[in-house]
Amino acid sequence: MTTRKLGLMVSLVAFCAASFLLVTASPVLILPAIESFEMPWGTLITWIGMLSLPSLVYFVFPGLMDPKTRFQRILKWLWMLSLIFAVFWPFFSFFLAGNWSYNFRGQEEFRGSSRASAYFWDLTKGTAIFPLLVFLGILLERFISRSKEK
Repeated sequence: MTTRKLGLMVSLVAFCAASFLLVTASPVLILPAIESFEMPWGTLITWIGMLSLPSLVYFVFPGLMDPKTRFQRILKWLWMLSLIFAVFWPFFSFFLAGNWSYNFRGQEEFRGSSRASAYFWDLTKGTAIFPLLVFLGILLERFISRSKEK
């Protein structure tokens, strides 16, 4: 088995497992993973799911790293940006919530407030959707380039 196929399988399993646990609201999500930081497993599982999305794009389209056209270079740059967002998602989220459980309260101070919660959800949705848009961009680019060949 090639490294690419192994990476694709690992990324796919990580995405499916994280998605399943999050969608079913598994009790595992609230168990403490790192007690000294009061970090629940849900934070780590969600992070793994977020990291698996740009990883899937990379392993499905390895040619992304060797762009030939301007549009491919833009897609590569956007993919790298999506990977950076996925890597730093828990830290940005911690900044917004003030805790690793990402609990928000109605308070005046921004950090941990309901206003910060709105930014947290926008960040989370964006971090998940961004690599999917890159994926669709790559598919669109391939479709256009194949139609030009005919």
